[in-house]
Amino acid sequence: MKKISSYIFLAATALILNACQPFEGEKISQSYQYSEEEIKDIHTINIDAPSTKLIVDTVDDDKISVHLNGTYSGKEEDKDGILETGIEGSTFHAAVAEQISTKWIESGLELTVQIPEKQYEQVNINVTSKELNTSPIDAKSFNLISTSGDHNIGGFKGERFTVQSTSGDIKMYNITGQGNIEMTSGSLMIEMGELKDNLSILNTSGDITILSPQDASFFIETNVNTDTSSVDDQFDLQLDDGDILSGRINTPEETSPIIKMDTNSGKVKIETY
Repeated sequence: MKKISSYIFLAATALILNACQPFEGEKISQSYQYSEEEIKDIHTINIDAPSTKLIVDTVDDDKISVHLNGTYSGKEEDKDGILETGIEGSTFHAAVAEQISTKWIESGLELTVQIPEKQYEQVNINVTSKELNTSPIDAKSFNLISTSGDHNIGGFKGERFTVQSTSGDIKMYNITGQGNIEMTSGSLMIEMGELKDNLSILNTSGDITILSPQDASFFIETNVNTDTSSVDDQFDLQLDDGDILSGRINTPEETSPIIKMDTNSGKVKIETY
């Protein structure tokens, strides 16, 4: 009786261990390309990439290329529709469908979207749970919505930009235009290519680092104490009364931009480069 019980125990243990092993899933690769003639009237780019690592490259080319590679974890009957691309009027869209995972997998999907280097009216990106990397983007408006994941924005030249993020660290380089950033948690580093427009940053829980040209002049308004913040000594800082980091950098004029920063539990740094 004991011998049979031990066999049953060993068999059950083997089943549990097998069930706990990561399933490699099914490798997929899908590619789409749109010609110069097809995209000649495109002014808006929309990209949705839930649970997918996203790379957005601006390239010296007259075509739009989209590549999806990686491990598919959803239902077999949904595989062919995992990636949708198309053109509607002046808008190009690429969207990865939400996957209802049926397996424990070791890796996921990676979407690469290559768009021509030119100025767009809008570039809109929606990502969840995975990393985002972009080349410099030239558009009148850039909008990023993120649920989680670490993101690197390689540059933005335009009139205005918005970022809404629930969690994850964000780094933005060589940024211009009027900006509004709202984050729930995670650190933010933003390098301003020039400072001519207002910038508003709300980060509930996380550090904020601003990199600015040394000769930039602007106002600062924050809710943090001077003992939880730092300003590069190369800046001429004039603080308002009190212990709050609010005042002026490099003697701004009345029309100079304002940088507003609020964080409940984080440090604020203003540095030059």
